[in-house]
Parts: sequence; structure tokens; C-alpha cells
Amino acid sequence: MTKKKFILPIFIVGLMVFSIFGVVIGSLSADNADSFKYKDYKFNYDGRTWFTFKDKQRIEFSIDPRELDTISIGGLIDKLNSHNKIYLSVDPDQALDTEIQYFRTLITQMFQKPVINACPKENEDCKDLPLKDCPNAIPNQDLIIKLEKGDNLLEEEGSCITITGDRNYFIGVLEKTRLEMIL
Repeated sequence: MTKKKFILPIFIVGLMVFSIFGVVIGSLSADNADSFKYKDYKFNYDGRTWFTFKDKQRIEFSIDPRELDTISIGGLIDKLNSHNKIYLSVDPDQALDTEIQYFRTLITQMFQKPVINACPKENEDCKDLPLKDCPNAIPNQDLIIKLEKGDNLLEEEGSCITITGDRNYFIGVLEKTRLEMIL
């Protein structure tokens, strides 16, 4: 009779131990599904951001780096590096305030250059801003980046870059720029 009393508790304890072991193994394999190698860097996904380490520093991206391969940034990095002034020209009727702030912050951080808000045409909301459009761009001096809503496209015309798209595309262009700069 005593053997029967020990078999059931041992069976239950064994079942619990193997269940925990199965959960641990399952979580490890799930983590591996959210990691990959990209340009000699191992990227992981923590449920919120994609991240890697470079020189022991964690670098985060909001978009999977593999998806950024489909976004072309042309000569954006070279132009941001080679120009003294960067104007971000946006028509206020486009209502891109969040995108403007995101561009200004990241470009200033990455290139250590101030970004000056501008307008492409006269507008009551632009009375305190410089008017800057593609004809005002000066090679190796004044870079004009225009943001417009529309189909996802990046066009270059000398020292003027027009980025047309939606919020996700604008973020993708900046994330691709960061990825190319950092890695």
C-alpha cells in the first residue's frame, strides 16, 4: 500500500518538472525565431524593437532591418554629410508635424547638424520661416529635403531631395539611413 502512495506524488512531481523543462525549451526556440544575422550583426526582436550590439552598445530599430532593404535612400547620406545647411521644407497644409520633428531629431543626432524648418511656398503659417524649394538648393552648401504626402518615393534633383509617402515610409527612410550609417 505504501508504494501506491508514493507513485502518484512522484508522477505529479515528474510531470511538473518536465512541463517546466518544455516551457523553457519552447521559449528558447521562440527567441531563435526572432533573431537573424544581417550584415555580420545578430539582430533580435524583444516584442517591441529590433536590436543588435555594436561595440557593446545596444542599437535599436523600429523596423525589421530586412524590410529596410526594399527602401532606397539614394545619395541621402552623402548629401547630408556634404552640405553645411539642411532645410526641411514642408507645406503646413500637409499636417506632418510629427514627421517633421522625427526627421529633425534623427538628422541632428546622426549628422551633428541643425535642421532648419522651411516652407516650399508662401503661406500664412510660414510667415516666420524661410521659403525653400528645389531651385533654392545650393550644391555642397544648402540641402533641401521636402516632405510630402503621397505614394512612397524618394526623388533627387541636385541638392534637393523630395520624400513622398506616408508616416511609415518616412520612418522607413530614416531607419534605413540610421542602419546604413551605423552598420
